[in-house]
Amino acid sequence: MWVFYTEENRHGIGMLRKGRPLEQYRELLSIIRRKCAEDQWYGVDLRGPRWDHIIQADDPLRKQFAFPPATEAQLAATEGALGFPLPPLLRTVYAQIANGGFGPGYGLRGAMDGFSGTGTIVETYWWSAEGRQLIELPAKEIGSEEFRFASSLWPDRFLSLCEWGCNSESYLHCPTGRVFRVASVEDEVFDMRQQAATLEEWLKAWLHNELYS
Repeated sequence: MWVFYTEENRHGIGMLRKGRPLEQYRELLSIIRRKCAEDQWYGVDLRGPRWDHIIQADDPLRKQFAFPPATEAQLAATEGALGFPLPPLLRTVYAQIANGGFGPGYGLRGAMDGFSGTGTIVETYWWSAEGRQLIELPAKEIGSEEFRFASSLWPDRFLSLCEWGCNSESYLHCPTGRVFRVASVEDEVFDMRQQAATLEEWLKAWLHNELYS
């Protein structure tokens, strides 16, 4: 049975407790697996056959993910290193699908011991926050219009999901569940636009090839 963990202590995981089953995600996980099987590609999109890359017929990524599902120990270590719990759906994707290394852009970043590419979610979280003042995002919905902030600032609990190239990445804002695309547009300035209201919406947009428009 799948479970999620609710946050009792914002800056630690010692007080986490089990919550209700995540049955609402079962269909979504099934669709992700089916997409990979139908595409015959379990790797990252921008290095896959749909982007004109020549993939050998016997490439292992045609049949399976590069990384197995994350273990409970790996997820607990990830949450310990971050200092806060993973959002329920992200945790479930890691535990039920794979520890990163597939999907949008250059691939979903992994949890501890998972797909790193240019860094796991733990590494990129601390690299991004280092030396910057953590801020809360505006309470109002940012929407598709741009929101800019100085590079000396960084949103609190902002996890990099994947990178797109050209200094552009998708981030999950854990306090609200919203997903943003963030790019470095000028010296010492970041540009932010909302991609989805929730991680589930973002993943569904990927499944329908809507993240590339």
